[in-house]
Amino acid sequence: MRLAILILGLLGAFPVLAQPVAAPFDSPRWDMSAARVERGVHLGRPALRLQAGMIVLPDADFRTGVIEFDIALPRSRGFSGVVFRGQDAANYENVYFRPHQSGNPDASQYQPVINGSTAWQILYGEAWSRPWTYRFDAWMPVRVEVYEDSALVSIDGQPPLHIGDLLREPQAGFIGLSTSFAEAWVSDFRYEARPMADPRPREAAPADPDGTVRVWQVSQGMAEAEALALAATDDLSAVRFTPVEVEARGIANLARASASPDGSRSALARLTLYADRPAQAPFRFGFSDKASVFLNGRLIYRGDDTYGSRDYRFLGTVGLYDTLLLDLRPGANELVLVVSDEFGGGWAVAGVLEPTPGVRLR
Repeated sequence: MRLAILILGLLGAFPVLAQPVAAPFDSPRWDMSAARVERGVHLGRPALRLQAGMIVLPDADFRTGVIEFDIALPRSRGFSGVVFRGQDAANYENVYFRPHQSGNPDASQYQPVINGSTAWQILYGEAWSRPWTYRFDAWMPVRVEVYEDSALVSIDGQPPLHIGDLLREPQAGFIGLSTSFAEAWVSDFRYEARPMADPRPREAAPADPDGTVRVWQVSQGMAEAEALALAATDDLSAVRFTPVEVEARGIANLARASASPDGSRSALARLTLYADRPAQAPFRFGFSDKASVFLNGRLIYRGDDTYGSRDYRFLGTVGLYDTLLLDLRPGANELVLVVSDEFGGGWAVAGVLEPTPGVRLR
């Protein structure tokens, strides 16, 4: 009896580790209503052929933990991957594989999906990608470790992609798989929802230039013609604005404030500049995808940075590509950008007001 009590006491002194939960694709737990799928046998094992769309486990209640599965990709252009912390069909975290870029720096990609807007054009860069090399038509194991503010993704034993800053708020939600443009075969899906501590130190963001705009006032989404008409009035008192703080590289993701029920993808991004006297202030800025700039109700710039607009390799990414010399009047000046998302993949604005004597942002 004493021995049994001692054993039970020792067992109670150690935490019980979570066990992986298998989720076979014939389980009624899966919601496959938003996808084209079929079950079958592929490369010698039972598998699911995901042809388009997303399949999810709505009851996963996953915030941190581990997701594992095997994937087989064809040698064709496609975007197949994992989703997690899903709140609904328009809000989730996403990491996907790009077999047509095998071996290139952008062979993978992380993006948050916010109010239906993807963000790969905003985030594109080495910090969000890995140059993985894929074995085609072969089973490759995938492991996703999700921490509170970061994630580690590996495929086929290659060096992992460390996402040092997950950009959605950490909320428990559904997990699942998605694909577009090309099919993917998946098998042996399993997961553990449990607390996770990231062993890597949190990555420090690179310093932004002096004068970087930190907060933009952003309207709701609307039709482009309506936004242009409002910006030209020099009276925005009837427009409701939401402050949006900038994120990586000084970029404000307009989707955080500009969900639009009818899918309109134009919004006003507003700044108020004060000048002690008449002044000229250099303003560097970037956007995705199109922008018209108004100063005190007067149109001073129109630009188009959509995918492929500069050359066939241009991805429509956000950079401080343009500079305007703003003619400011004494007192308050309203600078308004009408930003439109034409292509998808990012809806954003960034700006730097070069230090100018007697000029300041509100």
